Amino acid sequence: MSKVKKNEILLDPFCGSGTISQEALLKGINVIGTDSDSESIKQANNNLNWLVKKYNITNKFELKQLDCRKLANNLKNVDGVVTEPYMGPYIRKLPNIEEAKKLVLELSRLYNDLLSNLKNIVKKNGMVVIVIPIFKTRENKNVFLDFRSIIDRNGFVLVTKPITYGYRENKLLREIYILEKE
Repeated sequence: MSKVKKNEILLDPFCGSGTISQEALLKGINVIGTDSDSESIKQANNNLNWLVKKYNITNKFELKQLDCRKLANNLKNVDGVVTEPYMGPYIRKLPNIEEAKKLVLELSRLYNDLLSNLKNIVKKNGMVVIVIPIFKTRENKNVFLDFRSIIDRNGFVLVTKPITYGYRENKLLREIYILEKE
């Protein structure tokens, strides 16, 4: 989906344990993974080092403990981005509509800051593949982020209609957005 090719650079700004980075390395793609959580970076480092050794991978990876709102100050020229960002705190029970709207507001700010940074480091015509949550509520309604406005504000174009997925018993659904930098 990202159209990043062999030997190009893929960024995952919420790398967690490194799952996306591992997949990219297996495809011969160089990887930069960032995460604000030091434990996630340690785990990703262990996982990627294991993968490189196990499969004799020669492509490079770099991991940084870094908040996504500071990417543009620390990185330059990535070919594409694939990420499942922070989706809010773990939900034990369905939120009510007001609680869901509060989560959406907080995440909207974060995702706007993320795209604002990405517009400065993703190459022209570079792709961003990002997963965005849809919150289910106790009132049996779905609460959406206005992600299209965030896209428009930050110089990206929606390439295709978002792909929605999730299970009936999940407390949130996910939408995969594929964006291109103008």
